[in-house]
Amino acid sequence: MANQSHSIEQIKTWLVTHAGYQTPEAKLLLGDGSTRCFYRVHEKGSDDTRILISDPVWTQSQDYPAHQQALNGVGIPVPKFFAVDKDSGFILMQDLGDVLLQSEISRAPQNTLNWLTRATELLAHLHGKLYPVPTQLPVCSRSFDETKFFEELLFTQEHLRKKFLGLPDLKQNQIDSIRHFCRHIGQLAPQVFCHRDYHCRNLLVQDGALWMIDFQDARLGPPGYDLASLLFDAYVPISDEDRSRLLDTYKMTLQSYTLFQEINWKNFQIHLYQLAYQRTLKAAGSFASFWTRYQKDSHLRYIEPALKMAKALEKKLSLSSELVESFQIDTMLGILDAKSQHP
Repeated sequence: MANQSHSIEQIKTWLVTHAGYQTPEAKLLLGDGSTRCFYRVHEKGSDDTRILISDPVWTQSQDYPAHQQALNGVGIPVPKFFAVDKDSGFILMQDLGDVLLQSEISRAPQNTLNWLTRATELLAHLHGKLYPVPTQLPVCSRSFDETKFFEELLFTQEHLRKKFLGLPDLKQNQIDSIRHFCRHIGQLAPQVFCHRDYHCRNLLVQDGALWMIDFQDARLGPPGYDLASLLFDAYVPISDEDRSRLLDTYKMTLQSYTLFQEINWKNFQIHLYQLAYQRTLKAAGSFASFWTRYQKDSHLRYIEPALKMAKALEKKLSLSSELVESFQIDTMLGILDAKSQHP
């Protein structure tokens, strides 16, 4: 994936002049869907490591410090920031290791529900402790509204349906049906601090504790959005029974917060399904785009589970025939199956 990173020499110079290092060492880490670069750095001869984010254009990282300060201030487990230099484009932060929650679950799948219960409780505390969201935070400058939801689904149509699977352009009535659906979910309330990508690859496990990362792009949105990201996660699919248990966990954990009284619990589950439908389709498009934009095939295997979850959600929701036809999930799954048999 293309990026604009600093050179190793620039990194070492900055560590000496701004972070008190004498003879720093830096190792590039594998990234995910970000255009930033991450380095594990340490003093030569020392085992005390930290993570350095290199973002010279300072676009993806500009809101990270303000959100970190707010989350840390209310006791949400996020990495400590030791130095922030927006002019040079560096953040030096705590090293929480490399164990993703996804990896921990893969290692011991019998503990899946226990880990997801803890992740759900953490999410409820995140939403509850930061509600109402302080207006000075960058998160308040953007929201999951009709426009954002619509842009994301058109992105899926462009990169998954058209560029990856070779399906034709949408018809105008199909575009209109997608916009109508996005208008509805874009009006859901209340608005909370949405992580935006709250799933098992943005939660780290260190010494038995969960830590939340990658929250710089947070935006205002309905609480069901983050919950849908976790409960309908293509990286770790779970049963409807487990989703029901985790929904109960979220609700019980929120009871001590003001936010609990603001949520329409009678309709919360159907709204969760609607948000999950948008989210799983959006995720499938993102997985495809790593290939169509960067020829990166690491996420292609997650397209099918995402689409299968979206298909299951169609059966739970009263969606218009135009909306269902616009996505053609059965057709996309058929093409994916053919691709897997004849790569």
